[in-house]
Amino acid sequence: MIKKIIVVFSIFIFLVSCSSVANNRLKFADNYRNKKIKDYQAVKEKLYSEDFYSDDSEFLKFFDRGLIEHVLGNDSLSNEYLKRALLISDSLKTISVSNEALTFLANDNIRPYRAKNYEIIFLHFFSLINYLTMDDLESAIVEYRMCEEMLIHDEVDYYRGESIIYLLGSICYYWEGEIDDSAIALTRSLNSIRKANDEIPDDLSNFAYHIFKMSDRESEIENFNLRPNGDSDYQVKSLELSYSGIISPLREAIIRATYVDGAGLAVYGNDEFSRNLDPVILPEFSDKKSSGSTFHIKLSMPTTSFSKYSDNKKHFSFLSDQLVYSDLKERYNGILIKTASRSLSKAILASKAKKNLKNENPIVNLLINLGFDVMYDASESADIRMSLWIPQIVDIKFKEYESAPKVKVNAF
Repeated sequence: MIKKIIVVFSIFIFLVSCSSVANNRLKFADNYRNKKIKDYQAVKEKLYSEDFYSDDSEFLKFFDRGLIEHVLGNDSLSNEYLKRALLISDSLKTISVSNEALTFLANDNIRPYRAKNYEIIFLHFFSLINYLTMDDLESAIVEYRMCEEMLIHDEVDYYRGESIIYLLGSICYYWEGEIDDSAIALTRSLNSIRKANDEIPDDLSNFAYHIFKMSDRESEIENFNLRPNGDSDYQVKSLELSYSGIISPLREAIIRATYVDGAGLAVYGNDEFSRNLDPVILPEFSDKKSSGSTFHIKLSMPTTSFSKYSDNKKHFSFLSDQLVYSDLKERYNGILIKTASRSLSKAILASKAKKNLKNENPIVNLLINLGFDVMYDASESADIRMSLWIPQIVDIKFKEYESAPKVKVNAF
């Protein structure tokens, strides 16, 4: 029995080694995030030359490369990587029972990474922009429809992230001469803005007025209180997209509690910004001597900070951080239940092992107990894997002059 327990805990330590790869990616992104000069070419060289991805995170490998190539203006190559990431995501839609079972022995990091919904939406979003810069409207509309289908059926509220995608779809249809489809997408965009209690930017208001006028939707003009700004022959000839910053990553929020028989209880951990919390120590007031026996439990949950939107009213911008926040909020209760159940089960297993190995010498017993506590603690880790190179702020400006390509991307 004891041998089996020791083997299980040895497997714990072996399996959690993959989380260190994710931590290396996070440290690299954090170092880059803190720099004032943004050199995406250096990021590309680093990502291609070093091993930041385990075998279970291949989606992230190709998705990140696709994003970096997109920012560098290598649109065709970017789409090749994004397509490979999408194929990997599609292949993982079937849940593996064995993989799910293993997550209860160690943690969710050992499971092949399945893309979050917002990452797939972003995948199609940036593919759409790539096709627009290559002047391939037909393919861009296909990518928009993929985004649209996910947004309509996804109950997560993406706020401006949702409205900006509908806006790009509307513009694609507009350039293709499909004014009715453009008006439908535009209505969804404006409804999303209204739902978020945001004001309609001037550029968007002007564009919407003319689209609804062309499609004989006077009721929508009144509904959204739109006013024209410019000539009746107003046209959007091109767009300028500007990116700034990179997405705020998921972090670990950890709470630990250790009870030492005869000594008391200590509760400690760290918050979402990795700052240590002041430990709370509850001493045990009794005459008995410490036996050196311990009971240790740890909860490790993903968390994220959320930044406020830009107050820029002249154009249309959104923060990708909101998508991460909304997605995590939607999944949080399920993650918490699974994490708490797994952590408690492993703590009980460790407690049984320590009981079977109990030594009369309190010092030796304490060392045995601490050894099991360390192994258990190391095996419990939150799954904070995600793409780390999505632009944090996307800002759109309308242009009324001829431009080739139709969309210009500025990354800074």
